[in-house]
Amino acid sequence: MFFPEYRQNKYQRHQQEEEAQLLETLLAVGLASALLSFFLYRTKVKIRLAYRRTAADDLLSVDVYLLRKLLLYHMEVPVIRLVERENLPWLESEIATDKGDVETHSKREQAFVENTADIYLHHPAKWRKLMAEFRYYARLYNQFTRKVMDGMACERFAWQTRFGSADAAVTGAFTGALWAVKYLMLTRLMRRVAFTSRPVVRVVPDFKHVGFQADFECILSIRLGNVINATLRLIQIPRRKGAKGSGRTSH
Repeated sequence: MFFPEYRQNKYQRHQQEEEAQLLETLLAVGLASALLSFFLYRTKVKIRLAYRRTAADDLLSVDVYLLRKLLLYHMEVPVIRLVERENLPWLESEIATDKGDVETHSKREQAFVENTADIYLHHPAKWRKLMAEFRYYARLYNQFTRKVMDGMACERFAWQTRFGSADAAVTGAFTGALWAVKYLMLTRLMRRVAFTSRPVVRVVPDFKHVGFQADFECILSIRLGNVINATLRLIQIPRRKGAKGSGRTSH
């Protein structure tokens, strides 16, 4: 009788040790997951937008940073050209990214515009369906951007413009128009984004030289948790159901 009881007690102790080790492992994993989630939610992502125009040279750049110094994404648009195709102006550019240079082709945008015009003129039912789809996804996009921008902060905003023309009256009028445009844009942005530093905005009229120069830099920061929450809220939104006669389709 002694040996069976001893074996049974030994088996029970071994099972209890395994359960204790499993519980310790689960607690360690849970604690590590909680710390990682807290770190991710508190981590800031910074987005730097910069544009500079001097004479005929343009440079538009976008940089995305994590932990202030870890560069996640970089894009440059060093050349912006205005070309004419079929008597209409189109923009072309060469985009430099981490994966290599990509040149845009205005023919694709031109074909898109032509196809859209054809649907609008000759296929009204399809056009109504496209507009219903566009309004639906536009609402989702607006909800997502509002959730993201709720926790967004602007750490730096600097926008300087210099303009000059051969006519002093044109220079003065254009300077006033630039001030009005900048004021409206900045006011709208300050209603949506919290500014942690004072914005720097200048418009310099040049009555001696003809030209246009612009120097713009904006640094935005947002906690990664806001992006995660906005994405989760977007996923949880139920897909819309088709309504009879509404031109909407079910997904």
